Amino acid sequence: MENEREKIIEKLNIFGLATEEQDAIIGKLEENIIDRVNLAVLEKLSSADREELNLMASDLERQKFISGKIAGLQALVEEISRQTVDEFILLKN
Repeated sequence: MENEREKIIEKLNIFGLATEEQDAIIGKLEENIIDRVNLAVLEKLSSADREELNLMASDLERQKFISGKIAGLQALVEEISRQTVDEFILLKN
């Protein structure tokens, strides 16, 4: 996990910042990615599937349900992550 963090810091070119500032930036990016993934998932589910998802109690149950309903979920998450980081880089420059 630390290796991934270092890759993100390098890609964002924020290695000169204090650790707390790096953590804050990475935390905001993670929040943004999670929000975007959630929105994309909800858009791909049918109305009935969204209702069923809302009735599920555990995160594990929701994850299994979503994985079964959305083909290529991991690729979707990776693409949204890449886009979010790229947008941050554009805004930063």
